Amino acid sequence: MRKLKIWTASIVSGFDSVISKVENHESLVASSIQELQTAAAHATVKLGRLKQEIRRMKDKRCQLEQSRERWKERALALRESDKAKAIECLRRGKSVESEIAQLEKEIPSHNQLADSIEADLRKLQNKIDELKLRKRAFSTRASRAKAMKICQDYSATSGEQLEDTFERWELKLAESEIASSACTDSLEDEFLREEEFAALEEELEQLEPSLENKTAHQA
Repeated sequence: MRKLKIWTASIVSGFDSVISKVENHESLVASSIQELQTAAAHATVKLGRLKQEIRRMKDKRCQLEQSRERWKERALALRESDKAKAIECLRRGKSVESEIAQLEKEIPSHNQLADSIEADLRKLQNKIDELKLRKRAFSTRASRAKAMKICQDYSATSGEQLEDTFERWELKLAESEIASSACTDSLEDEFLREEEFAALEEELEQLEPSLENKTAHQA
């Protein structure tokens, strides 16, 4: 755990000083966050194992306490009938008490270590969250600065050239549209003339003499 503290502290303390010496800032920040997340993952695994050990120790203490009571009961039961066995039962009960006493010392120290690791993990996670937030903020600023630089470069060097290009492009498109329109109109006119002629021809075939002309013709 001490190595973990030293490692994570060195990552965090060196973060600001190192970031000013490299070009790819975003990559460095992402790498540092990844290292901290790896450290947090390792600490989480160790904490889980430590808590399992604490549970095992507590279970063992409970079993030993039950065993101590059994040896005590046996000693009482044999006190009058078999004093030697009763004494042996007491002796074994004392041995169990020694184990319980040892566990009584180890369990608090393990609990204290688990609490310490949990506190370090909370601090580490807070630092990770802070770095992620700062990374997003700086990435946004970097994107904005890049966009502004592109706009400035465009205005300073390429603006007029691009405007000339757009004008030439628009002129070329206009010429193409005029040529296409002329071709389309010519063809349209040809069809319209033919259709008009056919219609007039059909109308001519259906013409009837006027009433006045019919009377004159009959006379």
